Amino acid sequence: HPAFPTFQTDMKKPGDFKWAVLLGYLVVMVMYLPISSVAYFIYGKNVQSNILLTKSRDVDNKEVSDVINQVVEVLITIHLILGLLIVINPFCQELESYARVPRHFTWKRCVFRSVVVIVILFVAESIPKFGAILSLVGGSTVTLLAYICPSLFYLKLKSVRQEDMVEIVNGHSVDSISLTQDKSQGLPLWVKVMNIEIILLGTVAGIASTYSAIKSIINSNFSKPCYL
Repeated sequence: HPAFPTFQTDMKKPGDFKWAVLLGYLVVMVMYLPISSVAYFIYGKNVQSNILLTKSRDVDNKEVSDVINQVVEVLITIHLILGLLIVINPFCQELESYARVPRHFTWKRCVFRSVVVIVILFVAESIPKFGAILSLVGGSTVTLLAYICPSLFYLKLKSVRQEDMVEIVNGHSVDSISLTQDKSQGLPLWVKVMNIEIILLGTVAGIASTYSAIKSIINSNFSKPCYL
């Protein structure tokens, strides 16, 4: 996940991050896999891009169905509100560094982040049917951030000498970056192959999903936003 580096930086023991990620993904898999599997076998291809709009045709009691949908919408809303605070934090920190907003709590940070949220709301209201756009973003930028760039940057960083890396981290310019010659500093072959496979699979999947999303956008009819 592209937000993982900032999570690791904020931890008291950054070295334990790998165990936190492993445990977190196991918990998510145990929660998501049964739910998604059951939903797939029940609804099948009737699932819409917004899962909340998907309703079973075999529901006898409409009132019970409406109550269940309302409960689910409330829980999803709470999840999105709390999750947005975590996911948007790295993005806001990056923008604040360019805008020279102080790192400590101040009114400037409150105003800046409020403006960011207003912009997000404006984009959400401007594109009511966000499924196709979300697929395009997921197929292009998310694929780059989650699969291609991490492995590519890792291979590039491991090819730089440790002395040059220290100079780069400290902000000093290095005229010529020397590649690693010492075998002890190099990567095992299986690690290189694994990262190259991740890059290739991410590239193929990204191209396929991006093409599918663009095709869906061309064939879809966008409705006017509410403020028009």
